[in-house]
Amino acid sequence: MNRYFFLVIICSISLVSCSKDTKEIVNKDAENNILEVYSVDVKSGKKQGLYKRYFPSGQVKEIANYQQGVLDGNRKFYYESGDVEQDQNYLDGLFQGAFHSYYINGKVNMTGNYLNNEMDGQWKRYYETGELKEVVRFANNEENGPFKEYYKNGQLKAEGAYVNGPYEHGELKEYDDKGELVRIMLCENGICRTKWKK
Repeated sequence: MNRYFFLVIICSISLVSCSKDTKEIVNKDAENNILEVYSVDVKSGKKQGLYKRYFPSGQVKEIANYQQGVLDGNRKFYYESGDVEQDQNYLDGLFQGAFHSYYINGKVNMTGNYLNNEMDGQWKRYYETGELKEVVRFANNEENGPFKEYYKNGQLKAEGAYVNGPYEHGELKEYDDKGELVRIMLCENGICRTKWKK
């Protein structure tokens, strides 16, 4: 009875080993420091599942996910200090969803959204000290729509609209660092002329 039990266990282990469809790859540098660790699909040879890349110091540099060699899911890049540098999302190899980048001091640098690998909707940029610097809308991977720029003290610096990329179009207003309007310009595809000046 015991002999039969052990035979069943051995056979089960053999079946599990044979059914494993990925193998782990560990790449090291000349000094035996681990540079990257990931798994590949045994049949296709393509990256599959969790991927990690390291600094020579051993600190994690990148964590990502792959499906048959294509980025899919969350991907993060890190500073050697351990703080996050970029937080990205992918779907079938394309940027998709929320995006965040950070300064080395941990403050937010930029936030926005991707749709089918293109910047889309509202994006925000910040000063390295944390204050909001700019809010702009994107469409088809280009600045397209209203924007606002701010001074570090929070006062509005400029407001207007972009069309087909970084070209101001329509009325553009500029303010001093106390929030007072100092100039109004009329723009057409990036060419502006002063309409009013304080």
